[in-house]
Amino acid sequence: MSLRPCLFFVLVVGAGIRLSSGKSFLRRRDAADQTTGCREVADVIERSVDVVVIGAGMSGIKAAKTLEEHATPISYVLLEASDRVGGRMRKHTLPNGYVVEDGANWIIGGKGNPIYEMAVDLDMALYDQGSEYFDWKVYSSTTGQAYDEALVRTRESDFHEALKCVNERGWGAWCRRMLKEGDPSVRVVLDECGWNPTDALDDAIEWSYIDWGFTYPANKVSIFSYPDYSETEPFGEGSFLVSDQRGFQFIPETLAHMLLQDPKLETEVVLIEWDNLDLNLAPARVHAINRRDGSCTIYNANAVIPTVSIGVLEQRQDIFSPPLKDFASKNTFEMGSFQKIFYTFEDAFWKDDGTDHEFINVAMPREDRGKCSLWLSLDKGNESSSVSMTNATGIEHSPPQQQPLILNIPNTDGKKSPGIMFNIDSSAPIVIETLYIHTVAQHTDPPVEIEVFTKQGSYIDFETEPNPWTKVFHGSVVGLGPATLTKLDEDIFVPISIQSGAKQAVYVSIKTPMKRCSNCLLGNKVQSTNNREGDLLKVDGGIGMTDLFVSAGNKRAFTGAIVYHMGSRLKEEKEKGEEGTDEDLLASSTEILPGSRTLFCTLVTPQVEMVGEVSKEEAMSFLTPLKTIYGSDRVVPSNIYAVAQWKDSPWTFGSYANWKVGSDPSSYYELMNEPQRDMHGRSVIFLGGSAACLAHLELVQGAYYAGEMKALQVLAYLEGEKYDAWKHLCNK
Repeated sequence: MSLRPCLFFVLVVGAGIRLSSGKSFLRRRDAADQTTGCREVADVIERSVDVVVIGAGMSGIKAAKTLEEHATPISYVLLEASDRVGGRMRKHTLPNGYVVEDGANWIIGGKGNPIYEMAVDLDMALYDQGSEYFDWKVYSSTTGQAYDEALVRTRESDFHEALKCVNERGWGAWCRRMLKEGDPSVRVVLDECGWNPTDALDDAIEWSYIDWGFTYPANKVSIFSYPDYSETEPFGEGSFLVSDQRGFQFIPETLAHMLLQDPKLETEVVLIEWDNLDLNLAPARVHAINRRDGSCTIYNANAVIPTVSIGVLEQRQDIFSPPLKDFASKNTFEMGSFQKIFYTFEDAFWKDDGTDHEFINVAMPREDRGKCSLWLSLDKGNESSSVSMTNATGIEHSPPQQQPLILNIPNTDGKKSPGIMFNIDSSAPIVIETLYIHTVAQHTDPPVEIEVFTKQGSYIDFETEPNPWTKVFHGSVVGLGPATLTKLDEDIFVPISIQSGAKQAVYVSIKTPMKRCSNCLLGNKVQSTNNREGDLLKVDGGIGMTDLFVSAGNKRAFTGAIVYHMGSRLKEEKEKGEEGTDEDLLASSTEILPGSRTLFCTLVTPQVEMVGEVSKEEAMSFLTPLKTIYGSDRVVPSNIYAVAQWKDSPWTFGSYANWKVGSDPSSYYELMNEPQRDMHGRSVIFLGGSAACLAHLELVQGAYYAGEMKALQVLAYLEGEKYDAWKHLCNK
């Protein structure tokens, strides 16, 4: 789908649970936490940093990366209350082995969109939704019969014409607001544009575009939610569903691995004091509790970037002392809620008629509309419903994978060093998938903590300069000793792309504390790369390193193995330049998760509030229209998985933000673009998160850009300069 309505689905939120558990891993803070912070904790650590970033979702991670890339070193800490990075991008593995998304599901916009570019660079599986029209078959819930396809297309075309009219009036409504003409709802403007639903089919079409997109019916959605995307979306109208089995969260995980400093997980901010009377003290004191051991740290900071959702800012003003200024009066958003329910069956019975649509739309009476009326077929791609899996993970349906090439460099000298820097020269475009290393110790206990960094060009003259380097691996391994290769987990190793004829520096280092380097890496004194005929790369030189980016030692050659494959699709696509097309080289227009035999439906805000937590009985009741269509004997799920409710989660308080009817965008722009200042006039709180990027509101790239914008704003402030946030892509 390329129009805006269903695209807000990109930032659905939540931690998944099974129906049988009825509980989320999230928990509320104790009352003492909310009022006293760290004051009543016996052992309190105090640290001073330039910046505290709150939330390790896409926005927080990008903010941290932007701070790290600044020319002048900036100290910061990235705090995350949950046990993972990714925020509202979260995967879940069904019992049949397929990975589905609890939260964000779509990438909106193709070439030029940083999220799309990263997905392509990481070889992520995407489904191209292509047409601006739904790929669906529409049925009547009362008769079980399909509507005539020509009739459905005619009605949908009529709605599209009305939507174009709404889009044209979207930002124009701001002008009307300034002229005191009011802020109409989308319902009012749809009526003005000639769309007046007359039957269940019209209702089904409108629900799919409006309610499913914004979590509210048209009379609850502000006209400001409909900007003209030809102006505000520079990446076009492409829509790509992420079906990659590493999950959408693989993108923020990859970015987090590139950080020089790891996020502090399970560390919950319980108090932000930000109006200090003493000018000699830091403007902000951020109290954070580690939920694993109960320890408490107070971070004295010059600036704070909260990247949490609008729902958290709205519901948890008690975190801020004093409360944020004018937030209640200037916040023009409210958090809507999605609730996904996944149903897995023994066979994909909905394709028995030989069709393989992406959606099944059930036109229901208005009072039942939205109770699982729109179904997405994750099984799209099988030729028939009788296909069964021989492998529970569905590997037999995966596209052919290129066999990796391996350059093996044997350990001959056994020279040891805590770290080794070396250069790689490549005679063709390649992507390094992972490394094998040699360690001194065998069967290390505890495991050895390894970090890998890389940079374009040679390592020479950059041995003690961390800024140009990017971290691509941070994990623990059990060292297998001098005679056996120890593999670095490719699932968390960020692939390294090298262009033909280019030189790439790599730095492998042990982070685990050691005595006399007992767990050291092994290298060779002789600079041998063991190249064979046909090898596309060679190791060029090397040097041993002691402490991380501190001091260089003797010459050392890397020993181990480099696992790589030819080609870089991202680079090939960029090299096409203007002659290229927007067609994604990885996206499929024919399949999502073939063999999964899974449908999912989504409840939106009115239904979520009406139904509450979905019981197994309630979930089964949503299947009644499908039973009318396909027969009760066929519609028998082997598994039901309902994602936990987001509106009660203390980390989100909803799925994403919508403009309220009657909004005044100018006040919200001021709230999100101007920092909160203390009594001395110092800029202290810089509100971030996906809702801070209004040109890409609640899209994944919006979160990414908002993190960048807020970090740049903070950096300018710390250097005594003014940053014009209005010129950033978020406000264009």
